[in-house]
Amino acid sequence: MTERDYLVSLGLAKPGRGRFSADAKKALDEARSNGVQFDKTTTQIAREEREAKPKTVVAVAAKPVMAARPAKDSYDAKSVRAWGEKAGVLTKGARGKLPTSVITSYLAEKGASAVIPVARVAKSQPAAKMRDETTAWTYAKRRPSDPSYITEPLVAFTTCAECNRGISHCKGHGSDSLPVAPKYLGSGPVMLVRPSV
Repeated sequence: MTERDYLVSLGLAKPGRGRFSADAKKALDEARSNGVQFDKTTTQIAREEREAKPKTVVAVAAKPVMAARPAKDSYDAKSVRAWGEKAGVLTKGARGKLPTSVITSYLAEKGASAVIPVARVAKSQPAAKMRDETTAWTYAKRRPSDPSYITEPLVAFTTCAECNRGISHCKGHGSDSLPVAPKYLGSGPVMLVRPSV
């Protein structure tokens, strides 16, 4: 007899599934204290079998160690490609990234003479600073028909919405060559000094 069968016989539970009431649990405790042993349900047996089953350990495959790629300034890509085509390790006219194995083979064969510094393109200089201010201010509008200055909290931002440059580097787009506010703030010229009101 299972616990549920015992409680059904006492009228404290219904056949099927569901939780036991506080009275049913109390009756089970009394029965156990009197030495009654209940049969295990299929759910309890399955749970015990699951818990007793040894855990399977998933073996994680070790990642292959990749060869370190030589620095770009330690070889000339055109020379490596020409050497690879001549040696037959690269298809003539093939494009794409040079394989590390080809580069290391080339450097091993040519030795120190293969180290040809590659001319690097100089990065463009940042735009000239136009002003010292790094933050602009504007009043938020609820609708385009609202007046220009309304009593709402001031909103600060640091990038011009027109050219995406910082406020201090923007050459200006609105009246008096001022940066432009984002569209959700009206896209108008902004104030570079926070008003007191």
